[in-house]
Amino acid sequence: MRSSNGSVMKLGKDYYRVQVELGRDVVTGKRMRVTRRVRGSRRTAEKVMAELLVQAGATPVVSSMTFAQYVEMVFLPRKADMVERTRRGEAHGRNRFKQTTYDAYEARLRLHVTPHIGDVPLMEIGTREVRMVQDAQATEAAKVEARKVMGAVFKEAVYDELMGENPVTRVRPPDPGEYQPDLLDEEDIDVYLWHFRGTRSENVVLLALGGAYRRGELAAMDAEDVDLDTGVVSVGASMVPTSKGVIEDTPKNHKARTNVLPGFILERLRETLPESGPVARTLDGRRLKPDMVSRLYLKELKTLPEGVPRVTLKNLRHTALTLVFDATGDMEAAAMQAGHSSQSTSRKYYVRPHEAPKMRVAEKVDEFARERGLGGLRRAEGGHLAPDGTTSGGEEKGLSEERPGQSWCPQRESNPCLSLERAAS
Repeated sequence: MRSSNGSVMKLGKDYYRVQVELGRDVVTGKRMRVTRRVRGSRRTAEKVMAELLVQAGATPVVSSMTFAQYVEMVFLPRKADMVERTRRGEAHGRNRFKQTTYDAYEARLRLHVTPHIGDVPLMEIGTREVRMVQDAQATEAAKVEARKVMGAVFKEAVYDELMGENPVTRVRPPDPGEYQPDLLDEEDIDVYLWHFRGTRSENVVLLALGGAYRRGELAAMDAEDVDLDTGVVSVGASMVPTSKGVIEDTPKNHKARTNVLPGFILERLRETLPESGPVARTLDGRRLKPDMVSRLYLKELKTLPEGVPRVTLKNLRHTALTLVFDATGDMEAAAMQAGHSSQSTSRKYYVRPHEAPKMRVAEKVDEFARERGLGGLRRAEGGHLAPDGTTSGGEEKGLSEERPGQSWCPQRESNPCLSLERAAS
């Protein structure tokens, strides 16, 4: 008996060979088969073949391909193709892939993963190997990144039917703790604005604090992108260092956006911004590369007065987004300013509220409580009513007589302390 997917061949009396096709090995191109030898009747052999055919759709192709071979021959070339399709505008949604992401994957695999499991066949990789790679990393953050890139590789291998499952999903993720960037408070921001005044980095600092722009966005920004009348800034490009040199790309989330700068930033930019051309420029007006933007900033940072925190250019963005939240109490506003597609990204990695908004929250709760007489506090003309029977102006008010062990009792029919009074009388 033969079919397009399997066959049963008689080898002798009550002895048969069952063979089922599984597809081709993605490395060698050779056809892969599963073979079983069965003793018994032909009907028994046909049942075995039927079971193998059912399993064939979920059975991984048996291959000796190692992790390193798969990464070099399949995974990275596939991602490189996605980068090229993204560059040409042919990729959309999850199929878009940036050159910077490709570079990060390649470096993390080469430095942190392949040295540990590169020679292990894909079919033999399990949770033990995943834990081994994670445990080999020096920091919790490195463990997270190694886990992320391993998960991406194994997901593709499962798709290619070279693995039965993604073992990363069965290993407990590392806990890097909450990210805590160094931030400037209001006084520090004022010092920075004065310190960088008149320097080659002033426009970069003004825009970073006023609009929370990324370094690459600042390097790509032109004076024409800033409307000095309305304060509207258009962000549609980013200069990005890659393995192929500095390239102009879309912003990190592939989307252009507009922001409106606050007045105190806009007033100074009207004096400092060039009439046209790059905002971050060399002495002869050429566009600065992102690395040079950072170098000039760090050079001025070293001359800050003692006692003033020195934060990276990236943390000026964190500071700006925290300032937005401190001023508005609105995480959606912070996410919009940042260009994040989700508020959770802003909340988890960027915004770290200062004490001022927390104090405002406490004041609002206190005002609400006093208006409703909670805790023996009632609003009255001329001030707040306190438990001791006086207003904030010191006037006496008629309250129920205090009893031992009982402070002021709210005058409500349903109040339990009134019931106690009546029972006592």
